[in-house]
Amino acid sequence: MQRQRSVLIGLFIAGTFLLLGAGMLLMGAGALFEHKQRALIYFERSVSGLQVGAPVSFRGVTVGQVERIALQLQGASLTARIAVVIALSDQHLQVAGATASPYLRGLIAQGLSATLQSQSLVTGQSMIELDVASPGVTTAPVREAEGLLLIPTVPSDMEVLKDQLSSLPLAQTLQAAQQALQAMTQLSGEISQTAGHTNELIQSAHTLLTSADQQLGITAVQLRQLMAGVQQQLTGRGQELSTTLQHIDQAATALDTLTGNLNAAMATRSSTRHDLDSGLRDLAAAAASLRSFASQLERNPNTLLMGAKR
Repeated sequence: MQRQRSVLIGLFIAGTFLLLGAGMLLMGAGALFEHKQRALIYFERSVSGLQVGAPVSFRGVTVGQVERIALQLQGASLTARIAVVIALSDQHLQVAGATASPYLRGLIAQGLSATLQSQSLVTGQSMIELDVASPGVTTAPVREAEGLLLIPTVPSDMEVLKDQLSSLPLAQTLQAAQQALQAMTQLSGEISQTAGHTNELIQSAHTLLTSADQQLGITAVQLRQLMAGVQQQLTGRGQELSTTLQHIDQAATALDTLTGNLNAAMATRSSTRHDLDSGLRDLAAAAASLRSFASQLERNPNTLLMGAKR
C-alpha cells in the first residue's frame, strides 16, 4: 500500500515537470520563431537610466526593447558615444499592405528618429521613444552601421531646455536681478520716508486748520460783538445825528441865500455895482494925482516951501 502511494506521488511529480517543460518549450518556441527587426542608435549624450530590456515605444505604444548597450571611443580624439541596439517586434509594429522586412527602412526614409525619454521620475529609469517627423521636414538618407540600420537621434525636450538654460547669461541675469532688487529696496525706503513726511505734513496741516478754525471762530465772535456795539451806538446817537443833519441843512440853506445876495449885488445893472465902480474910478483919479504930485516933488523939492509955479 505504501509502495503504491510512493509510485503515485512520483508519477504526479513527473507529470508536473513534464507540463512545466512543455509550457516553457511552447513559450520559448514562440519567442524563438518571433521575427524581430534590429536597429542601431548612436547617442552622443549621456544615457543615464537606460538599461538592457528597457522598453522601446512608438508614440506611447511599446514595440520592442533594448538588447545591447555599448560605449564606443572614436579615433585618436577618444570622442565617446553610446551604441544602443534595439529589437522591434513584428507583432507590435505592423504596416498595412507591406511585408514585415522592409518597413523599418521605409520608416527611416520618412524621418524616423529616436529620443531618450524618462520612464520614471521616481526610479530614474529611461526608455527610447520613436517617432516620425512631420510631413515636409527634410530627412537624412538611410544609413547602415555594424550591419544594422541606423536610426538618427533628436534631442528630447528636456535636453533642449537644458541647452537653452546653459546658453543663457545666468550670471549677468542674476547680477541685473540683484541690482533691480537693490533699486526696489532703495525705492521702498524712499517711499516709506516720503510717506512719513507726508504724514507729518498732514498732521501739520490738520493742526493749522484746527488753529485757523479756532481763530476764525474767535474773529466771528468779535465781529458779532463789534456789529452789536455799532448798532447800539447808532441806536443811541440816532437822534443827535438827526439834529446835526438838520443844522447842517439849515447852514447850507443860509449859504445858498448869501451866495444869491452876493450874485445880485455884483450884477451889472445893480446900484451896488454902480456905486462900487464910481468909488473905484475916484480912487484911480486920486492915485493918479498922487503919482503926479510925487513926480513934481521929485523934480522940484522946493515946491513944498515956495509953492508951485503957475
